[in-house]
Amino acid sequence: MQKMVLWKLTLTEANALLEKGNITSVELVSSLLDRADALGELNAFAHLDHEEILSAARDCDVRRKDADGPLPILHGLPISLKDNIACVGMPMRANTPALQNFEPTQDATVAAKLKAAGAILFGKNTMHELAFGGTSNNTFGGPVRNPFDTTRVPAGSSGGTGAAVGGRLVPAGIGSDTGGSVRVPASFNGVFGYRPTTGRWPGHGVLPLSHTRDTLGPLARSVSDLDLIDRALSERAPAVMAEIRTLRLGKPSGFYWDNLAEDVRTVCERTLSRLAGAGATIVEIDLVPLTNLVREIAFPIVFYEAVPELTGFLEKWKTELTVETLLSSVASPDVAAVAKILMDPAQAVPSSAYNRAIEEMIPEIAAGHAKILAEHQLDGIVYPTSPITAPKIGDDETTDLNGEQVPTFLTVIRNMDIGSLIALPTISLPVGVDRNGLPIGLALEGAHAGDEKLFAVALSLEASLPAIPQP
Repeated sequence: MQKMVLWKLTLTEANALLEKGNITSVELVSSLLDRADALGELNAFAHLDHEEILSAARDCDVRRKDADGPLPILHGLPISLKDNIACVGMPMRANTPALQNFEPTQDATVAAKLKAAGAILFGKNTMHELAFGGTSNNTFGGPVRNPFDTTRVPAGSSGGTGAAVGGRLVPAGIGSDTGGSVRVPASFNGVFGYRPTTGRWPGHGVLPLSHTRDTLGPLARSVSDLDLIDRALSERAPAVMAEIRTLRLGKPSGFYWDNLAEDVRTVCERTLSRLAGAGATIVEIDLVPLTNLVREIAFPIVFYEAVPELTGFLEKWKTELTVETLLSSVASPDVAAVAKILMDPAQAVPSSAYNRAIEEMIPEIAAGHAKILAEHQLDGIVYPTSPITAPKIGDDETTDLNGEQVPTFLTVIRNMDIGSLIALPTISLPVGVDRNGLPIGLALEGAHAGDEKLFAVALSLEASLPAIPQP
């Protein structure tokens, strides 16, 4: 195989070739490093140490050559980390000025697990400052650019991860998702993104925002790639593809499918028609009452939890920073506006409102969601990951939707909150492009703790749909 095409490989394809001895890890990462250098304008990496990566690849090749038994599941495979994940030997800056000199002295649990599984940690991806945004257009360090159109955003906050995987600078990367930050970048960059059930993946060593909503999750270029990474972290058997003719998929009327960009609606409706043609049953359901509850509590929970979460991290990880220093030095105007709210006692979320949200409303939403799944015997719920495709860089406050200016952040993440609040596993699948060639994603949402079934269903959907064009 020619060196120049190695960067096109998915994680699963690369793994098969490595196991057969057809390629080496050094050849693979060399091709990817060349690709990353050639597409440096994407600004997808906050840190990329060529020599460290090549050294790790050489070590993997030696161990593979000398092995007389099975190697770890991710042996010799390159996977990047979002820059809010601690990893010894790499800075952890979260794209904010106050953390520019922070060098973690221990690994986040997920980084340690990936290393133990044999992965080559392929640098740190640029992100929206402090993970508080959906564009990755940063004042500090500049914007991350979408590989399908460099005048467009890659979404956020895991925008660098989305751009790197979508641009085929790395076959997979680990992002974080509080309110859509894995799923929407997957949609905007034409790749697959998996938000696990909250708590399934370890969060130790990740700069936090909300313990109720935060989780890590991978972005990659196939469902099998996502499955491979989750297997490494969850220590389970491979997912087995579900039979498409047995699947019942819920389509929530109202809200999720309302006021979509014309091409998003067309592509996602066509996708459901294809799935129905392949034998799946599409069931109309109503989630609007639950969605109304979600919208009432989604942001107050994050605003209540963020300062204590950040304070605890800064102290535990010996950053020598206070939360006041961290937030007061924020560079991006949109994040500075959030920081101002967080530091203003007059705008603090009352404990009574927070406790009601956690103790009463989230259980009510979760019970209602589980009831709908059970009543309709659903294998998943499907809806557009985002109502729009990637906005222009600079559309930080508002962007166009059907001829009207709408709030960018709230629109980009509009369909994401219920999964974040009640810990639902979700996979965003690329299902087409709009008239400008920008990717469109379809979200497949599963039952709480139903991650393995979600993978089985996602494999079936992927096999029933055509691949989208690549950048």
